Amino acid sequence: MTASESSLINNQADTGQATRQAPPPAPSEAAAAGLLNDYRRRIARYRGRIEKLPYDLRATCPKCLQPVEATFDWADPQKQQVALTYHCPDCGRSCELHQDTIWTTPSPDRTGSAETTYSGSTIAPNLRGLPRTVQTLCPDCAAIIVGRYFVRDDQVWIEKTCPDHGYVHDIINRDVRLYLKGASWSFDEQPGVENPGRRAELGCPADCGLCGRHQSSSCLANIDLTNRCN
Repeated sequence: MTASESSLINNQADTGQATRQAPPPAPSEAAAAGLLNDYRRRIARYRGRIEKLPYDLRATCPKCLQPVEATFDWADPQKQQVALTYHCPDCGRSCELHQDTIWTTPSPDRTGSAETTYSGSTIAPNLRGLPRTVQTLCPDCAAIIVGRYFVRDDQVWIEKTCPDHGYVHDIINRDVRLYLKGASWSFDEQPGVENPGRRAELGCPADCGLCGRHQSSSCLANIDLTNRCN
Protein backbone atom coordinates (compact mmCIF):
# COMPACT_ATOMS: atom_id res chain seq x y z
CA MET A 1 0.00 0.00 0.00
CA THR A 2 1.32 3.40 -0.96
CA ALA A 3 1.49 6.34 1.42
CA SER A 4 -1.27 8.15 -0.51
CA GLU A 5 -3.58 5.12 -0.31
CA SER A 6 -2.94 4.78 3.41
CA SER A 7 -3.63 8.50 3.91
CA LEU A 8 -6.90 8.20 1.95
CA ILE A 9 -8.12 5.29 4.09
CA ASN A 10 -7.24 7.12 7.29
CA ASN A 11 -9.07 10.24 6.12
CA GLN A 12 -12.13 8.18 5.22
CA ALA A 13 -12.08 6.49 8.64
CA ASP A 14 -11.79 9.86 10.38
CA THR A 15 -14.79 11.24 8.50
CA GLY A 16 -16.89 8.08 8.78
CA GLN A 17 -16.66 7.45 5.01
CA ALA A 18 -14.67 4.21 5.14
CA THR A 19 -16.29 1.42 3.14
CA ARG A 20 -18.06 -1.09 5.37
CA GLN A 21 -19.46 -4.46 4.46
CA ALA A 22 -23.21 -4.70 4.73
CA PRO A 23 -24.39 -7.02 7.52
CA PRO A 24 -25.86 -10.35 6.40
CA PRO A 25 -29.65 -10.40 6.11
CA ALA A 26 -31.51 -11.53 9.21
CA PRO A 27 -32.97 -15.05 8.98
CA SER A 28 -36.72 -15.46 8.77
CA GLU A 29 -38.65 -16.31 11.93
CA ALA A 30 -39.03 -19.92 10.81
CA ALA A 31 -35.33 -20.21 9.93
CA ALA A 32 -34.30 -18.70 13.28
CA ALA A 33 -36.57 -21.15 15.13
CA GLY A 34 -35.01 -24.02 13.19
CA LEU A 35 -31.48 -22.88 14.02
CA LEU A 36 -32.38 -22.53 17.70
CA ASN A 37 -33.98 -25.96 17.86
CA ASP A 38 -30.96 -27.49 16.12
CA TYR A 39 -28.66 -25.84 18.69
CA ARG A 40 -30.85 -27.06 21.58
CA ARG A 41 -30.68 -30.64 20.31
CA ARG A 42 -26.94 -30.37 19.72
CA ILE A 43 -26.04 -29.24 23.25
CA ALA A 44 -28.38 -31.88 24.73
CA ARG A 45 -26.99 -34.74 22.62
CA TYR A 46 -25.59 -36.58 25.66
CA ARG A 47 -28.84 -36.40 27.62
CA GLY A 48 -29.41 -40.16 27.35
CA ARG A 49 -25.92 -40.85 28.64
CA ILE A 50 -26.41 -38.56 31.64
CA GLU A 51 -29.79 -39.90 32.72
CA LYS A 52 -28.54 -43.24 34.03
CA LEU A 53 -25.62 -44.72 35.94
CA PRO A 54 -22.83 -45.74 35.55
CA TYR A 55 -21.27 -42.59 34.09
CA ASP A 56 -17.61 -42.53 33.00
CA LEU A 57 -15.30 -39.52 33.11
CA ARG A 58 -11.78 -38.54 34.14
CA ALA A 59 -11.22 -37.34 37.70
CA THR A 60 -8.33 -36.37 39.96
CA CYS A 61 -7.03 -39.32 41.98
CA PRO A 62 -7.15 -38.25 45.68
CA LYS A 63 -3.78 -39.94 46.33
CA CYS A 64 -1.47 -38.99 43.43
CA LEU A 65 -3.55 -35.98 42.27
CA GLN A 66 -3.37 -37.04 38.62
CA PRO A 67 -6.40 -37.21 36.28
CA VAL A 68 -7.38 -40.86 35.87
CA GLU A 69 -10.29 -42.86 34.50
CA ALA A 70 -13.22 -42.84 36.93
CA THR A 71 -16.86 -43.92 37.14
CA PHE A 72 -19.91 -42.57 38.95
CA ASP A 73 -22.17 -45.39 40.12
CA TRP A 74 -24.52 -46.31 42.92
CA ALA A 75 -22.92 -46.84 46.31
CA ASP A 76 -26.30 -47.73 47.80
CA PRO A 77 -29.42 -47.24 45.66
CA GLN A 78 -31.67 -47.75 48.69
CA LYS A 79 -29.99 -44.87 50.53
CA GLN A 80 -29.75 -42.76 47.36
CA GLN A 81 -25.96 -42.55 47.58
CA VAL A 82 -23.67 -42.00 44.59
CA ALA A 83 -19.93 -42.78 44.67
CA LEU A 84 -17.05 -42.04 42.33
CA THR A 85 -14.64 -44.92 41.75
CA TYR A 86 -11.11 -43.95 40.69
CA HIS A 87 -9.27 -46.43 38.45
CA CYS A 88 -5.73 -45.19 39.07
CA PRO A 89 -2.96 -47.30 37.47
CA ASP A 90 -0.48 -46.22 40.16
CA CYS A 91 -2.59 -46.01 43.34
CA GLY A 92 -5.17 -48.68 42.62
CA ARG A 93 -8.93 -48.57 42.92
CA SER A 94 -10.62 -46.28 45.45
CA CYS A 95 -14.14 -44.89 46.03
CA GLU A 96 -15.51 -41.62 47.35
CA LEU A 97 -19.11 -40.68 48.15
CA HIS A 98 -20.46 -37.56 46.42
CA GLN A 99 -23.43 -35.36 47.19
CA ASP A 100 -25.75 -35.49 44.21
CA THR A 101 -29.01 -34.25 42.71
CA ILE A 102 -28.51 -35.55 39.14
CA TRP A 103 -29.36 -39.18 39.85
CA THR A 104 -30.88 -38.85 43.34
CA THR A 105 -33.80 -36.83 44.72
CA PRO A 106 -32.84 -35.53 48.17
CA SER A 107 -35.38 -33.51 50.13
CA PRO A 108 -34.85 -29.78 50.80
CA ASP A 109 -33.03 -29.07 54.06
CA ARG A 110 -35.47 -26.30 55.01
CA THR A 111 -38.87 -27.30 56.35
CA GLY A 112 -41.67 -25.98 54.18
CA SER A 113 -39.58 -25.50 51.03
CA ALA A 114 -41.29 -26.33 47.75
CA GLU A 115 -40.43 -29.79 46.41
CA THR A 116 -41.90 -29.28 42.93
CA THR A 117 -42.32 -26.29 40.63
CA TYR A 118 -45.73 -24.96 39.64
CA SER A 119 -45.41 -27.12 36.51
CA GLY A 120 -44.80 -30.27 38.57
CA SER A 121 -41.05 -30.70 37.97
CA THR A 122 -39.06 -32.04 40.92
CA ILE A 123 -36.83 -29.38 42.49
CA ALA A 124 -33.19 -30.30 43.00
CA PRO A 125 -32.28 -28.65 46.33
CA ASN A 126 -29.01 -26.82 46.88
CA LEU A 127 -26.09 -29.01 47.91
CA ARG A 128 -24.06 -27.70 50.85
CA GLY A 129 -21.01 -29.98 50.99
CA LEU A 130 -18.13 -31.33 48.91
CA PRO A 131 -17.36 -33.30 46.84
CA ARG A 132 -20.51 -33.10 44.76
CA THR A 133 -21.75 -33.82 41.26
CA VAL A 134 -22.70 -30.98 38.94
CA GLN A 135 -24.37 -30.75 35.55
CA THR A 136 -22.16 -28.48 33.49
CA LEU A 137 -21.18 -27.53 29.93
CA CYS A 138 -18.23 -28.35 27.71
CA PRO A 139 -16.29 -25.08 27.24
CA ASP A 140 -15.69 -25.92 23.57
CA CYS A 141 -19.05 -27.14 22.26
CA ALA A 142 -21.45 -26.25 25.14
CA ALA A 143 -22.67 -29.86 25.36
CA ILE A 144 -24.42 -30.68 28.65
CA ILE A 145 -22.20 -33.12 30.58
CA VAL A 146 -21.55 -34.22 34.16
CA GLY A 147 -18.67 -32.90 36.23
CA ARG A 148 -17.84 -32.57 39.88
CA TYR A 149 -16.75 -30.03 42.50
CA PHE A 150 -13.94 -31.23 44.75
CA VAL A 151 -11.31 -29.90 47.14
CA ARG A 152 -7.60 -29.72 46.31
CA ASP A 153 -5.02 -27.65 48.19
CA ASP A 154 -7.81 -25.96 50.19
CA GLN A 155 -9.36 -24.73 46.93
CA VAL A 156 -12.61 -25.72 45.23
CA TRP A 157 -12.11 -27.13 41.73
CA ILE A 158 -14.39 -28.30 38.94
CA GLU A 159 -13.43 -31.03 36.50
CA LYS A 160 -15.37 -32.56 33.62
CA THR A 161 -14.86 -34.67 30.53
CA CYS A 162 -16.51 -34.05 27.17
CA PRO A 163 -16.67 -37.16 24.94
CA ASP A 164 -15.63 -34.98 22.00
CA HIS A 165 -13.17 -32.51 23.54
CA GLY A 166 -11.70 -34.34 26.50
CA TYR A 167 -10.86 -33.44 30.09
CA VAL A 168 -10.81 -29.93 31.54
CA HIS A 169 -10.52 -28.52 35.06
CA ASP A 170 -10.61 -25.07 36.64
CA ILE A 171 -10.78 -23.31 40.00
CA ILE A 172 -14.22 -22.40 41.37
CA ASN A 173 -13.09 -20.76 44.62
CA ARG A 174 -9.60 -20.28 46.05
CA ASP A 175 -10.82 -20.62 49.66
CA VAL A 176 -12.80 -23.77 50.45
CA ARG A 177 -13.79 -22.41 53.87
CA LEU A 178 -15.32 -19.32 52.31
CA TYR A 179 -17.11 -21.46 49.72
CA LEU A 180 -18.61 -23.74 52.37
CA LYS A 181 -19.59 -20.76 54.50
CA GLY A 182 -21.50 -19.31 51.56
CA ALA A 183 -23.10 -22.68 50.80
CA SER A 184 -24.31 -22.96 54.40
CA TRP A 185 -26.67 -20.00 53.95
CA SER A 186 -30.09 -21.55 53.58
CA PHE A 187 -33.14 -20.21 51.77
CA ASP A 188 -36.48 -21.73 50.83
CA GLU A 189 -36.58 -23.47 47.45
CA GLN A 190 -38.79 -21.49 45.07
CA PRO A 191 -41.54 -23.05 42.88
CA GLY A 192 -40.75 -21.04 39.76
CA VAL A 193 -43.28 -19.38 37.47
CA GLU A 194 -46.95 -20.26 36.91
CA ASN A 195 -46.81 -19.50 33.18
CA PRO A 196 -43.45 -20.80 31.83
CA GLY A 197 -42.48 -19.81 28.32
CA ARG A 198 -41.77 -23.35 27.17
CA ARG A 199 -42.05 -26.97 28.25
CA ALA A 200 -39.16 -28.74 30.00
CA GLU A 201 -37.94 -31.31 27.46
CA LEU A 202 -34.17 -31.45 27.02
CA GLY A 203 -32.87 -30.10 30.32
CA CYS A 204 -31.16 -26.89 31.39
CA PRO A 205 -29.99 -24.78 29.57
CA ALA A 206 -31.42 -26.24 26.35
CA ASP A 207 -34.97 -25.45 27.50
CA CYS A 208 -34.24 -21.94 28.75
CA GLY A 209 -37.00 -19.54 28.04
CA LEU A 210 -38.20 -19.86 31.06
CA CYS A 211 -39.12 -23.55 31.23
CA GLY A 212 -41.28 -25.43 33.71
CA ARG A 213 -38.23 -26.61 35.69
CA HIS A 214 -37.11 -23.05 36.42
CA GLN A 215 -37.27 -22.29 40.15
CA SER A 216 -37.17 -18.50 40.15
CA SER A 217 -38.98 -15.80 38.23
CA SER A 218 -37.23 -13.20 36.09
CA CYS A 219 -36.26 -10.28 38.31
CA LEU A 220 -34.36 -7.84 36.09
CA ALA A 221 -35.15 -6.65 32.59
CA ASN A 222 -32.00 -5.78 30.63
CA ILE A 223 -32.87 -3.74 27.53
CA ASP A 224 -30.22 -2.65 25.02
CA LEU A 225 -30.89 0.95 24.03
CA THR A 226 -27.95 1.25 21.66
CA ASN A 227 -25.14 -0.87 20.22
CA ARG A 228 -22.83 2.13 19.72
CA CYS A 229 -20.99 1.67 23.01
CA ASN A 230 -19.18 -1.15 24.84
